[in-house]
Amino acid sequence: MASCSDGLKICVASPWTEFEDEFSEGPMLQMHSLTWEDMEAFVTRKFQGNKGFDEQKHLYSQAASQLLADITQKANGVFLWVSVVVQHLLGLFTEGLSIYKAQEALQNLPLDLSSLYDAIWNRISPENMSDALFMMQVVAAAEGPLPWLIMWIAEEARHGTVQPRALSKKEGWRDFAWLSLKRKIAIRTRNILELTTGKDGFVDFTHRTARDWAMQPEVWHRIRSSYE
Repeated sequence: MASCSDGLKICVASPWTEFEDEFSEGPMLQMHSLTWEDMEAFVTRKFQGNKGFDEQKHLYSQAASQLLADITQKANGVFLWVSVVVQHLLGLFTEGLSIYKAQEALQNLPLDLSSLYDAIWNRISPENMSDALFMMQVVAAAEGPLPWLIMWIAEEARHGTVQPRALSKKEGWRDFAWLSLKRKIAIRTRNILELTTGKDGFVDFTHRTARDWAMQPEVWHRIRSSYE
């Protein structure tokens, strides 16, 4: 709540029913109404170039357009929710999900961020759970952004011996290692972790809220139990 000397008062609040009931008669500025077009442009731009989505769009153009509109509408102005959901759906399209299954997946995703991360984690397949858990543990132990090469070496060393000297003789090996890790992180962790752009990038949780979610004792215990 803010007030001015001339009697003007401004209340900034979440759209809870209590606030809407109390202040419904007064002038109101709803941020999601102002950010709608920006969010719509963000969603459209993110889906451009995804081969899985493009294939479905060519087959079912109307359903594809409706999916993008539904994402924006369901977000209700929360950009972070949109960002997490878009990354999740793009991963599903990369794996060959149909447009109608994507619509079903969208409808089943909760609006609460913590529940959203729960839902995404629960979609990780059993064969990928070991890798996902390992990567989450490494990033959590780092307590901050982890240089991607360290993660790549740690992951490769689980399945065999890494020989940096031998690799250094191969032209462009860092580029291929970076691309391999990026693909693995996206598929294994369902984009709960992300590899930042650039060959000097880092591996970290996709957002601070994802780290906060994972570091909750009950969530961390559930994550570990899902593999054990």
